[in-house]
Amino acid sequence: MLAPLSGRELFQLQRTGAGTPPRIHLDIETDDVPAEVERVLKLGASVVRAEAGIRHHGRCRRPALCVVPVQTGADFEHHAITWGR
Repeated sequence: MLAPLSGRELFQLQRTGAGTPPRIHLDIETDDVPAEVERVLKLGASVVRAEAGIRHHGRCRRPALCVVPVQTGADFEHHAITWGR
């Protein structure tokens, strides 16, 4: 379920320009980037690009996703969902 956090965007549509195929891009916010990267890799993701604490995953025919460090500040702990370990 998607829910807004303190007035932040729920999701956004963006025009990316000619020649760019339509796709879905998700950002996964986490307080443990290495552990989340390991989890999504086990689920079948692949690393496309890595930079400064952010890991870009996906393939052309799959949704793209980024594992990002906490962006929501104090709201993170209140709204974080912990999956089984």
